Amino acid sequence: MKKTICLILLSIIALTSLSLYGENQVKPLDMPLKTFLRKAGKICGVYFTVEEGFENKYPDYILEKNISLSSTPTNIESAILCLTNSFKNLTIVVDSANKHIYHIIDSRLLSEKDYAMNQVLDSVKYNDTAHKYVDFLSEKALGLSNQNVHDIGSGEVVAANWVTKVSLEATNISVRDALSDGVNLQGYNRIIWASSASLETLKIKVQYQGPKPPLDP
Repeated sequence: MKKTICLILLSIIALTSLSLYGENQVKPLDMPLKTFLRKAGKICGVYFTVEEGFENKYPDYILEKNISLSSTPTNIESAILCLTNSFKNLTIVVDSANKHIYHIIDSRLLSEKDYAMNQVLDSVKYNDTAHKYVDFLSEKALGLSNQNVHDIGSGEVVAANWVTKVSLEATNISVRDALSDGVNLQGYNRIIWASSASLETLKIKVQYQGPKPPLDP
């Protein structure tokens, strides 16, 4: 009888230990990439742009994907590590003029000499809406155009941006920096703009994300 009671007690202790062990394990956080960038941007005091490449036969948009991480990043270095560990073909560079802007780029696009974002413009002088600005830059950078309406997944649709103002006067500036540096980031979305480019044609659609929604971090 005593032996039976001892076995029962040992079983209870073992089960309790396993339960506590499981509770103490760090569960991966699974969240949309857009949410991750907004949270990381607030924590690190930075902003992002996203340039994704896709194959026409197999479109695979990064902003529609989830990212899994064991903990929320506490600095930009850990945020970048989370991104590069989670997604292949990513290169992340700092904006030339604003060190608080990080460009997330599909590495496959960087090797394409005709990719418009890599082009350096002699001069840019502009003061108007973001929507018109993309049209303005498209005259200098062939292949660039507005993404008027874009379904970014989960039923969330981003329409043409006539709200955001861009004011920029610069020389010897890359197209990606020109798209980023003229935006007033006070109260702006942590993702300044996102673009998608066909790896076959290198035609690029750009969408400014606009002011941050009220419930965003």
